[in-house]
Amino acid sequence: MGIIYRQSLKGSIATFSGALVGFVVTFFVLTRFLSAEEIGLIRIITEAATLLVSFALLGTQTSLIRYYPFFRTKDGSDRGFAKIAFLIPLAGTILFGLLFLLFRDPIVSYFSGEDGDKPGGLLFRKYAVLVLPMMIFLTLITVEEVYASIHRRVAVPKLIREVVLRVLLGCCYVLFGLKVIGDFPGLMTYYVLSHGLCALIGFIYVLKLTPCAWTAGIVLPEKRVRKDFLTYSSLTLLSALGSNVATRLDLFMVSAGMGFDFGGIFAIMILMVAVIEMPGRALLSISGPMVSSLIHEDDRKGLSELYLSVSQQQLLIGSILFLLIWNNIDLVFRFIPNGAVYSQGKWVFLLLGIGKLIDLSFSFGNSIIRYSKHYVWSLAYTFLVTILSIWLNSLLIPRLGMEGAATATVLTFVLTYTFQQIVLWTKMRLSPLHTDLIVLFAVTLLGLAFEHYVLGRYFSELTVRDILLKNVLFVLLLTALLWRVRPFQVLIFKTKEYLSRL
Repeated sequence: MGIIYRQSLKGSIATFSGALVGFVVTFFVLTRFLSAEEIGLIRIITEAATLLVSFALLGTQTSLIRYYPFFRTKDGSDRGFAKIAFLIPLAGTILFGLLFLLFRDPIVSYFSGEDGDKPGGLLFRKYAVLVLPMMIFLTLITVEEVYASIHRRVAVPKLIREVVLRVLLGCCYVLFGLKVIGDFPGLMTYYVLSHGLCALIGFIYVLKLTPCAWTAGIVLPEKRVRKDFLTYSSLTLLSALGSNVATRLDLFMVSAGMGFDFGGIFAIMILMVAVIEMPGRALLSISGPMVSSLIHEDDRKGLSELYLSVSQQQLLIGSILFLLIWNNIDLVFRFIPNGAVYSQGKWVFLLLGIGKLIDLSFSFGNSIIRYSKHYVWSLAYTFLVTILSIWLNSLLIPRLGMEGAATATVLTFVLTYTFQQIVLWTKMRLSPLHTDLIVLFAVTLLGLAFEHYVLGRYFSELTVRDILLKNVLFVLLLTALLWRVRPFQVLIFKTKEYLSRL
């Protein structure tokens, strides 16, 4: 499993660098120069475009990884696989771009009301058209990441998305705040163009990554494989239609039902929670293609070891980041501009953070199901996610507001991953529920309890003394609890091993 740690560490370095840039940009630049309503608009435009991307890919985000072994050649030409990887999403982009234009009016009305009478409605009506170019650029960036990950190169794509893009966006916000970009329409234009520049840089990288593959002619595999590819991609697309709607439904429904200002607060909490999963993104990028290879080779033992390793490392790193942020949550709101506004989302962050830890622990199982012969079950899983998400959000948001949306997310994760684990165990005898994973959950709960009942009670003042003592004691507790836990020891050993080779 050494390649997992080496590649994920490289990707994690880029991701953590991006996290640092993103933290500064999000909490000290974005909240300083933009209102909550404007932030909500930007997130809705971006998430709507991202949702369309999941459709435009036509299921290739997983089918390319699954079927690459059928194209792979020793000389690197890969039977024209590179061309296929980009031509199929291009067709999907054209198709769903046209569908978006066709259904633009009802989509706009959902968020803005018939006459733009919802809070922030007129703003969305004005900028909804930007969803289309954002979809094009994000589709390119996604395909480039998938293609690079197939060749087990994740660091540069991560650097582009996590660092370069964030730096560009940060510059846009600063220039807007300094009035160099004179108005909000100008900011939105530069926001979109920043994504376009990153897409261009990524495309240049993949061209140089496998130069032979771009000149080779397309040689399709045998008819049986082609038929299976189409079936698998179709099922993946259907899964995307449900799962990607469900995962963004909370933000969409909060924005549409409560206004874009509350949507902005909810979006900031989502961005805070995103820090927790950033290291896991690099880990999943390199592990996904390995799942495909292990299933192709029928290596059940290797697959089980990979599943345990990925789940434990994701939960370990995610828990540490989550607990450190939660221990300093009041300090974060104290220092960010307009912190009193965004502090309304404190309990949203807690709930979404707990949900994200559950997701980090079990989400890799979805990749295993998708790449296996049991991939049809991923469609059933998606339908369950969609139904539960719609029902729970519709039930809880009117009663509990933003906290209701966050609670719906947690409950959806619990119920759907229970279903997923039943499928994985009955069909493949695979499960990440090892003693080490349970111990990590226990450590997380102990950390939350210690912060609430001890540190929160005796070090509640935001003075330098209390902040230092609170964090020192918390780090010492986490270190003591994790020191003898095997995933923590493995992480330290592998990190030292890799750094010693630099």
